Amino acid sequence: PQVLDDLEAFVTSGLGKVASDFLNSMFQQADTLDATTARRLTECAIDLVCGALTQHAGTQNGPRTNIQALHLHQACAYIAEHIRDAELDPETIARALGMSVRYLHHLFNLNGTSVGRYILQRRLAGCARALEQDLRVASSISAIAFGWGFNSAVHFSRVFRAEFGMSARDYRELNAQRTTARERPDDQS
Repeated sequence: PQVLDDLEAFVTSGLGKVASDFLNSMFQQADTLDATTARRLTECAIDLVCGALTQHAGTQNGPRTNIQALHLHQACAYIAEHIRDAELDPETIARALGMSVRYLHHLFNLNGTSVGRYILQRRLAGCARALEQDLRVASSISAIAFGWGFNSAVHFSRVFRAEFGMSARDYRELNAQRTTARERPDDQS
């Protein structure tokens, strides 16, 4: 209950509200955005969410210099562009950005996470969105997972359940029920 109260307070006031509203608006307009605009908005969303979480936690985590902030931003942008690549790993990212793997890990550690955890969370979020939006097409859950860079259905199932508290199949069914309930006209007697 306390966690839910904290979460509700986070998304209903301050920078958390701004980030929440921005993300909701961005997702509602996703089909109308070209790839370049979507990428830029995604970068803005990442910055907003990081700022809101830092503010909410009351910590001073984050890059200590502008150059670290730039490098972290570049790493996050690279990850966003290549998130569906199953071969995406810290070594690939560091090499592409001309930095050491150790420095890349340091940048993410300053923000209280790891490169691997950040990638995992982005992939899980993408899978969750696909499961929510793919209700009528009904692609296989494995196909969605593999499309978002996972290379093991067992690993995907385990981390999805750990992140969302339910299986991907249950998550899809729950969203299908919610969608059906929203589309059903209210019975007025």
